[in-house]
Amino acid sequence: MFIRKKRARTILWAIMGTLVFASSAAITSAYFTSTDQTVRNILTPGTVRGELTETDWEEKNGEHLLPGESRKKNPAVRNAGTLASWMFLEVEIPVKTISLVDLKTRRKQPETRTELFTFEANKNWELLERTEEENSVRYVYGYRELIAPQQETEKLFETITAVSYLEGSLDAQEVFRIPVTAQAIQKNIAPEGTGLKEIYQIYLEQQEAERSAEA
Repeated sequence: MFIRKKRARTILWAIMGTLVFASSAAITSAYFTSTDQTVRNILTPGTVRGELTETDWEEKNGEHLLPGESRKKNPAVRNAGTLASWMFLEVEIPVKTISLVDLKTRRKQPETRTELFTFEANKNWELLERTEEENSVRYVYGYRELIAPQQETEKLFETITAVSYLEGSLDAQEVFRIPVTAQAIQKNIAPEGTGLKEIYQIYLEQQEAERSAEA
């Protein structure tokens, strides 16, 4: 099992900063001296970038996974930009039509379209979408709090668990991947109070508009 990491798109946002050198005054006997006030306007581009981290994941974690067995995998997003941002994670779970084993009766179940791995999302992550695709199910989660620069979200989950598949129903030579994609979205992309699902939808619409303009 391998993990594909993507860096989120960098979005530039102009911030106006003002540096003010206040006037100073001193009185000595009958003399008064002062310096002129100087104002300099500085235009600084801000960056929005999310960086996927998985401190517990190693390549060997995906080897020889038994039915019902769990392995450590803990995706999170670090704010690698310069602006506070909303963080999102997309996770794709591979799907196959296989037979499962009932853990209570130990009996074979009829073949069914099945997600090969399960996970339990931490409470600070909100499920925004679950989309069934041809060979996978795609989950989109949004983090409930803004993340400051150089700070990191909580882990989306701590482990993944293989389903209780019937031995022999999966090809031992086949490689199954769980792509995880991190996205960072600038905080002022929508009015204050806008829900995470709406923020993510606005982002998708902007991406689609950019692709259409480039075509």
